[in-house]
Amino acid sequence: MRLFTCLLTLACLLPLATLAQGLVFDPVSFNNVPAAPRPTGEKDMPTLPLRIDWSPYCPVPARQTGNTCVAYSTAYGAYAIQRAIDAKLRDDPQAITQRFALSPIYPLLSMGKNCAAGQKLETIADHLAENGDVWLRDVPDLTCADALPTKISPQKLVKKPLRVFKNNDSKSYWTKYYVSLGLPVVVGLELTDGFRKLTEAADYYEPVIDKTARPLLHAVVVVGYDEFRKAFKLLNSYGPNWGQDGFFWMKYGAFDQVARCGIIMPLADSEPVLKPNQHRLGGTFRFVNLADDGNSLQADTVRPHHLTSGLYQLDRKNWKQGDMFQLVTQSTRPGEYMCVFSFSPGDSPNVHYPRRTPHAGGQPTASSEETDLMPMAGYQMVIPSPNDALVIKQATTDYVCVLYSTNPLLADLPGILERMRQTPGDVQTRLRRALGSRLVSQGIEYEPDRMAFSAIFEKGDIVPLVLEVKSAP
Repeated sequence: MRLFTCLLTLACLLPLATLAQGLVFDPVSFNNVPAAPRPTGEKDMPTLPLRIDWSPYCPVPARQTGNTCVAYSTAYGAYAIQRAIDAKLRDDPQAITQRFALSPIYPLLSMGKNCAAGQKLETIADHLAENGDVWLRDVPDLTCADALPTKISPQKLVKKPLRVFKNNDSKSYWTKYYVSLGLPVVVGLELTDGFRKLTEAADYYEPVIDKTARPLLHAVVVVGYDEFRKAFKLLNSYGPNWGQDGFFWMKYGAFDQVARCGIIMPLADSEPVLKPNQHRLGGTFRFVNLADDGNSLQADTVRPHHLTSGLYQLDRKNWKQGDMFQLVTQSTRPGEYMCVFSFSPGDSPNVHYPRRTPHAGGQPTASSEETDLMPMAGYQMVIPSPNDALVIKQATTDYVCVLYSTNPLLADLPGILERMRQTPGDVQTRLRRALGSRLVSQGIEYEPDRMAFSAIFEKGDIVPLVLEVKSAP
């Protein structure tokens, strides 16, 4: 590894880390960020729109001070864009900045950092999730030379970051996928000196890789793409007089070559409720039967009916060994967590989501590759994937359970499943014992002929939806 001097000396003390323009990239640290969920499994990729452009929902392109590109890209850029998209506020950068931009300087001060030191994407994003931020409108003149304001209380408005890609993991495709959903992707790029001098006349930024030159690592926000141009549109933090009014384009091939890291920042549920200690939660769940009619594979949603307390039963009763099905789940509020498992009486539960989970003793661990955090409200998962099916292996009564929560589930999931396994009785008795104080027992409304619920509650944080499937030989 080459050792750089001057401002880069401190960065070289970090393992495999390089600093410039305000971004520090450590591949070991970045690869520990939980992976964003991919609804397609491994075999296929969903069709994407040909063009996406969220730039009308961007705040005023800001000019960073010092090495603060990471803070500007996360707190100022990515957060405000998501909120503007949700609010359908477009073509008014001043209003978007005033209503939705968070201070990029406040989190640096609260971390005890200065504007000369760069930061990792995951460090700033984690800090925003754990400690919150304040509105830029409340501290518009705050600088890194100021003391931390103490009369303003920060708000926790985002969840932990999720990793979009790593190494050579189809960087362009998965960046396009999340951007198409309205989730701007904060990326770290390895640039060259020509980037600073980019003008409006440049159609694209074209990095010239020079292994003898000092690499410049810089954080920006992907806000769109164009399949005809084969390029991304990105928001920079050099102000509106740089590039194309503060934005620039980069070809997919160049992006794949120089992109080092990328994250999305799921929003927390910030909608006010009736009381300060109340929470909201909601979710839906469909059972899709797959059958071959001799010409093609047919997918039919099977109608359920509600029995009691989140337990549903399918209207169809004649399920056979070997029948195939898929599960389709959907979160309904931002910042929700979800896990899916099934079990039969006398058998150990079988986890279906998170899917690419390394198992220890047959159960998922907290260090899973795939997260239980849904990246946005309305995020739909097909389990196991659109091209795969779950199969009824033996004639018995099976239960499929989806856990929705306002808090992380994965770390506690092994204990939940073990308590399920050890507890005798019917499925609801077993769930009550397994979930304990985390079970929400009041304030839930279940739909009678659709596996769906909405809840406003004060105690607990998990609501299960359970489907009973009876099959015969």
